[in-house]
Amino acid sequence: MARRVVVHRGFSADLTEAIDWYEALDTPSGQRFAKSVERALSSLKRGNHGTPKPGARRGERWLAVPGFKVWVVFVERPGLVFIAGLRHSSRRPKSRDSRLPR
Repeated sequence: MARRVVVHRGFSADLTEAIDWYEALDTPSGQRFAKSVERALSSLKRGNHGTPKPGARRGERWLAVPGFKVWVVFVERPGLVFIAGLRHSSRRPKSRDSRLPR
């Protein structure tokens, strides 16, 4: 059963920034990244539950973007997935944590 997906407005900025970064490397990488994110979001909508973040206080979960060191950060509620942002595996931006619902 498909779940409703709600995306934080900051996710769009994260996605644009990441696509721009990969396209600066080369255009095919940017296009591949965008398609991988799209596949990850589709799998969330279909019911993929990702991986729980160890020590998460608000039920934060991560889903890997295939082929990249990037994770989709989200929380699940009954029938709903709330996507907070993207996180690179080698960076720890605190700003995305404030996007998670309590």
